[in-house]
Amino acid sequence: MKHPSLSTMTNSYFWVIPSFFLCSLFAFSAGSGALIGMAALIGFVFFILMLFSGIRVIATILIIGVPTAFVFPNQAIQALPFVNTERLLFVCMIGLLTLNLWMTQKPRQPWVRTEKYAFGFLCIAIASYCYAVFTGEYVSDLKKDIFYIIQYVMGFSGFIIATRIDWNKQDIIRLADILLFVGVFMAGQAVVQYFLGSDIFVPSYLEVPHATEGRATGTFANSSEYGAVAATILILGIYRYSVTNGAFIKTLIIGILGVICIAIFLSKTRAPWLAVAMSLMLITYFDRKVRPMLVFCGTIGVIAAIIVLPFFIDINTIQERFSSLAPIYNRLSLWVSGISMGLQNPVLGVGFGADGFKTAHPFYTIDIAGISAYWAKGVGIPHNEFIHILALSGFTGLYLFLATFVTAFKQLKAIALNAMINEQAKLLAVYGNIILFNFLINALFVDTGSFWYLLFLVMFIMGCAISYANHRHQAS
Repeated sequence: MKHPSLSTMTNSYFWVIPSFFLCSLFAFSAGSGALIGMAALIGFVFFILMLFSGIRVIATILIIGVPTAFVFPNQAIQALPFVNTERLLFVCMIGLLTLNLWMTQKPRQPWVRTEKYAFGFLCIAIASYCYAVFTGEYVSDLKKDIFYIIQYVMGFSGFIIATRIDWNKQDIIRLADILLFVGVFMAGQAVVQYFLGSDIFVPSYLEVPHATEGRATGTFANSSEYGAVAATILILGIYRYSVTNGAFIKTLIIGILGVICIAIFLSKTRAPWLAVAMSLMLITYFDRKVRPMLVFCGTIGVIAAIIVLPFFIDINTIQERFSSLAPIYNRLSLWVSGISMGLQNPVLGVGFGADGFKTAHPFYTIDIAGISAYWAKGVGIPHNEFIHILALSGFTGLYLFLATFVTAFKQLKAIALNAMINEQAKLLAVYGNIILFNFLINALFVDTGSFWYLLFLVMFIMGCAISYANHRHQAS
């Protein structure tokens, strides 16, 4: 059966009729002074145009909007159930992806192992949740639990979406430039939030405890995701520097990277700091082209920070973040609880709900190595994504969760070692794995499951690297 293409649909004279109808409605609304009606029609037309612009454009809007501007429309529509800007865009992307699969005459791209493992993990998560609810082990909060599972769905979808878009050299450069712009904007948010004390970018529809602790959070729910997202952008920005030849552009990129480092620093969160430090070591080892820049700028940056920061930042708060042992005791106690949950519920865990760990951990908490179980009191998450997955979905879910990343890592490693693939595509594969490494280090100390944008961005960049390499390989 031959299906109509999107280009045929957009060129059809049929669209004259709805266009005339919409223009008439807009004129009537303008004539009667109905500003809400005019705004709704403009938004509807923009929505239709965005749909026909393609998945790449919608994905780009999503990547730009979440850390920058979506907080404002989300606050305006927060009373609507299940609806916010990013979820609408996500539904548009999945809808267009499905529509393209139905209409295209090309052979359908088969699912790779990474996608199969991610889908399997989501199935186990849903099965774990349903089993815990039906057996009475977990009292569900349906809206909250659905949102929690959707976080993982949206995060893993970044890989599926990116691998089904054809990427060339200019597309990758453009994506890196866009994210560098986002990184600068995030640094501006940190300055506004930290130095000016303004919470204009802090979402009122989310609980953001770190915003009241003098830590930069931007538009995110906490400083951990803010810092990890900025770190991901930093790593891709270093790739942009590595593949750039012009001296002026390289200098500009160095300045932007320095600004992004300020954003990471102002997050005042140790997990992103540690992950960035280790990621920069890997970049220095694998990419000799950027080694002199990283060593020189890193040295200058440290010296400048030592001299300048005491005039602008309360150093005592930084020392407190480094020296405080309470968060470490919290984590150790909760990790023991989480491991105990997984060992005693090895198949499906205690139930993959938003409050699954919080509900169960009082029954599994014990004293260990001189650390009292008291440290776990009142804390609802283990601050370790892998232990959290183990506790909520058992060893079954943990295996599928880890296999998703391992298979993606192997794909990128194979690209980096393939002599038939373009050097720039191979280098992007290396940076894709470093970005994955950065994410996994953060996941050792933070529950990244609720950071859907971070997961989406990481999976999207890895998908871009794989699609770019395949495109270059086929072209050659």
